Amino acid sequence: MAPFNVLTATVTDIEELLNDGTLTSEVVVTEYLKQIDRCNGYLHAVLAVAPKELLIERARFLDHERAAGRVLGPLHGIPLLIKDNIATHPDLGMDTTAGTLALVGARVPESAPCVAQKVASSWGYYPCQGKLECKSALCRPVCLLMTNARKELSNFRGLHMPTGWSAVGGLTQSPYVIGGKRWDDGFGGHSAVGGSSSGSCAGVAAGFAPAALGTDTNGSILMPATRHDVYAMKPTLGLISQDGICPISFDFDSAGPIARSARDIAILMDVLVDRTQTTNISDRTYMSHLTGTFDGIRIGVLEPKEWHMPAVAVTPNTEVDEQQDADVAAAYERLKSLGAIVKPVKVASLDELVVDGMSQIQRVMDSRFRHAIESYLSKLEGSKVQTLDELMQFMRDNAKQEMPPESPNMTRLEMAAAFNITEDEYQDALADMRDFGRRRAVDKCLQDYDVDIILGPGDSRINELYATAGLPMAVVPLSYASFNGRPLGLCAVSTANQEGLLIEFMSAWQSHFNTERQLPTWIGGDPNGVAKNEL
Repeated sequence: MAPFNVLTATVTDIEELLNDGTLTSEVVVTEYLKQIDRCNGYLHAVLAVAPKELLIERARFLDHERAAGRVLGPLHGIPLLIKDNIATHPDLGMDTTAGTLALVGARVPESAPCVAQKVASSWGYYPCQGKLECKSALCRPVCLLMTNARKELSNFRGLHMPTGWSAVGGLTQSPYVIGGKRWDDGFGGHSAVGGSSSGSCAGVAAGFAPAALGTDTNGSILMPATRHDVYAMKPTLGLISQDGICPISFDFDSAGPIARSARDIAILMDVLVDRTQTTNISDRTYMSHLTGTFDGIRIGVLEPKEWHMPAVAVTPNTEVDEQQDADVAAAYERLKSLGAIVKPVKVASLDELVVDGMSQIQRVMDSRFRHAIESYLSKLEGSKVQTLDELMQFMRDNAKQEMPPESPNMTRLEMAAAFNITEDEYQDALADMRDFGRRRAVDKCLQDYDVDIILGPGDSRINELYATAGLPMAVVPLSYASFNGRPLGLCAVSTANQEGLLIEFMSAWQSHFNTERQLPTWIGGDPNGVAKNEL
């Protein structure tokens, strides 16, 4: 019996056990690898694992470093999951594919800065870009364990793609949902895992690692985090480097942390944010915001009944909708009793984003996608494709493997490839979108109602508020749907560079809500819903 439970242990729990000598990094890595071997055959949350012999060798080395008193941060010797659109140096033994077979075997030039910072330490410098042979004392605190699955090209391949599917990794399943993905409840329905960071979230929920790094363009962390009982954050656009991330849009994309506790989110944010490259943020560490209290926090709450998911994505389910509405309303009432200032608020209609029959979100994304993806592809060594047209042709030539039978299309790529507007038209669309998200929606709501945070159901279109504005959001767990066991969550949004405030909110939430958290009760099974491997 391992001295810790992979299904419940946080980074903080493991750090304490490592520090007091109860646990070694070698045991930690071994136990997580065992859990992956037990459950990933059904979950498909992990695409690739670094060579096991190298992981064990590295873990032993890190144990020796700890014994010698050389511990460079709270992540020393703790394995992490990295989403597979974030570059990891080839010497780590894993491809970076963004889920498409077209990029299998392509070599990235170096690890993405956000990965390098995680591999380095909470505060260290990373000179070797992920190379295992590097012996620098500044490069040894973390075991980078594996790369995990997500929706192919971060959900920019086709329309109505089943969430969590990629050609390389197959369909990611939820460890909570009995019976697995149902095809009659919509591509993003209540049995689905959510957006493109589903592998990261499902992996943390299933005990594959205590924390992960995902990316969010427009809901890609929010939706799967909401559905997997985890804490998560998308920081202010640009706070974390976008370099080394296979892009959808530089106007939206951001990496962000996923974990089981608010403290772990703070730890990861202190690692991920390079303060030497950032302005307009406080000198305080994110850890210093772990107050555990709602006192003085002013929260504007959205009416949950007005924020149900559109039927095109989620087949309406009255039972789930009514439970979510009731659970969210009850949480609002409890917040008042815990010292928070709670006010009902409304924000500008999302209909304002539609101009000449097209969303400004799509207009901005499509107009610069070709440039973004081709810039990324040009830096790869040995790639089968170098241009968007070549990528699309590869998918046509390999359609049986590249396209899920439930949604065999690449319409989003085709739309972006054919879309062409002038630089002035792009700048106008971007300015209007940002103006909506900030001046007319989020910041206006915060100012008009004199609140610090906007809070609403995670299963909603709240992503279009923070994504259009480039503002930070945080996910907190709420409850579990009686319908099928899947978690429900809330999303908190604030103004630019208020990640510390959101962590304060998250820490208070963890102190008072969802304290009796359920373990994922079912992993594995068949179409009849008969469990084969229960945790």
